[in-house]
Amino acid sequence: MSASRRAFVLLAMLVAIGTAMLLTSAVIWAARSEHAGRVATTDGIRRRAAAWSAAQAVAAELGSQRPLVLSGGTPSLDPQLILHEDGASTAILRLLPAAADGRTIVAEAALLDANGASAGALVAAGLDEKVAGMVVAARSGAGGALGALEEVVDRPGASPSILRGEHAFDHETMAIVKGLRGGEAGRALSNAGSALDGAGRRLEGAGSRLERAGDRPGGAESRGGDPSSEAPPSHAMEPQSLSARGAALADVASVFVVEPALTRRGERRIELDEAWAELLRDRLSAHLDETRLRRLEALSKKGSPIESDQALVDAIASIGVRPEHWPELLDEVTAEPGAWRWGRIDINRAEEAVIATLPSISAEQAARIVRARDSLDPNERSTPVWPVLRDIVEPEQFAALFPAITTRSFFWRVRFVAGFTDEHDVDGAMSGLSIWECVVDLTDERPRIASLRDLSLAPTLERLMAERTTRSSEDDETDSIAASTEIVTGDADPLADAEGGASTALDEDGARADDSEPRAASEADESEAPSRRSRPDASRRPAKRERAGSSARPDASDRSDGASNGARDGDAAAGASEPGAAEPSASRRPGSPPPVGRYRPRSGRPSAGAADRASPPLPASRSAAGNDSSS
Repeated sequence: MSASRRAFVLLAMLVAIGTAMLLTSAVIWAARSEHAGRVATTDGIRRRAAAWSAAQAVAAELGSQRPLVLSGGTPSLDPQLILHEDGASTAILRLLPAAADGRTIVAEAALLDANGASAGALVAAGLDEKVAGMVVAARSGAGGALGALEEVVDRPGASPSILRGEHAFDHETMAIVKGLRGGEAGRALSNAGSALDGAGRRLEGAGSRLERAGDRPGGAESRGGDPSSEAPPSHAMEPQSLSARGAALADVASVFVVEPALTRRGERRIELDEAWAELLRDRLSAHLDETRLRRLEALSKKGSPIESDQALVDAIASIGVRPEHWPELLDEVTAEPGAWRWGRIDINRAEEAVIATLPSISAEQAARIVRARDSLDPNERSTPVWPVLRDIVEPEQFAALFPAITTRSFFWRVRFVAGFTDEHDVDGAMSGLSIWECVVDLTDERPRIASLRDLSLAPTLERLMAERTTRSSEDDETDSIAASTEIVTGDADPLADAEGGASTALDEDGARADDSEPRAASEADESEAPSRRSRPDASRRPAKRERAGSSARPDASDRSDGASNGARDGDAAAGASEPGAAEPSASRRPGSPPPVGRYRPRSGRPSAGAADRASPPLPASRSAAGNDSSS
């Protein structure tokens, strides 16, 4: 064989070997990619399954304490729950602070009704004026009722931090997420880290402003003016954020301020009708002497119907029934039709500023209510008459107050992180974790998840938005310094003009910094925002009067559109203890019903013969969450 032939054969072998190696590598990488994709899919399913199990566990724990809630008590949850063990890892739930004061469970009825409170009441309760205006504008744009507070953040110029506040994902909260649980040492470290972080941000911002000011011709000292007299930067184009301007929206208002018309025993209250005088006589027979009976007869002969709870209190007060006999009657009887009471504030748990917004309540009375409620016994705590019994509110004043207050909350909000830990160290760091916010509905004997929202990306988003706002502030201040220099010296600097004009329209990321800037998605489901639910008509509140005995929950013309109007993905509404319930999915499958965002109370009728004793029935449809499609 000649040398040229041997060289050709060798070259052919090298080419064949190289081709085989390339094909083998391609097959290996394809297999690895497919395996990695399957692993990622499996991990995602495990994470969401753990989160759904955690939400169901929270609902079950709160549901078991419903009798306590009916009597005005506060349910409790363990800070950590073990969901299940699979031999190698343990799925756990850890509660996170859900309010600015560190509470892990929040009563929604202790907040103002976002669909009924005025802008003045929102500001008086601690909300910033601009944010209060956003709430009213968003409510008007939604046809008169919000389905979720996230609709306020969706408005142009709003920052995600106005919703849950800068405290929502601070150092201490993230320490719980990462496994640094409890202890003074952990809290001290987190507080020190927060202080150092804030100081570092301030120093960095000051250094950046000085450096940019020094790059200007002549610097600050060459202007002939006092540097301290510079005009402050304009923040008119900044997104509205907290930054000590007001409380977080979720700490002031809620769309779940509603309760069923139930007694302390969980039975339906009796509605007054034309025979109200006979009913009051029967219920108050033990407390009516001859004089009070004559007053009752005289009142009934006037022919004026009692159509509101305020009129009911006025009636029993005019008869002469003493306030200590009011609790039992007002618990069992109501003058307002329907199964639901909207916007009543829980005075057992509301903040002083929220209580001060109630009708006929002064700031001094609100402070006394807050001080006195810690010393209440269970019987006092269960009735909204206790401010009268404690001589805080006058009986004549209570008539206007009664329709606006309650002592119970049937909706409770929790925030938790769900993930996996080593089976030998359940208090250690977590893997495969996700952060969720859940609202549990206890209006029925079977608890229901009214809202479930994925917040896993919220800490990153809020940090990016904070950095963006800081950069925008620094650019505005630098532009102000440049403009002042030109005015003093009278020399126009074309480069400074060009740079200043550009920074007004564009920030360092190349995005508009005015109110029309596109806002980043605050949850994983924002990508489907165009497919939001249809807007309801303007009539939201129940009719002035319903047929007596009707226990149907509000329909589509009431306060909420209901489950059928769609939602942002990430919300879920389903029975917590329902077997075979599917986990909340991040995207809709073909043929599946739309996910639920707006909460609609259940509708239906009580069982026959129990119209005055049955608790509200189950929802007319649960199919929006993939559960109980037969209903």
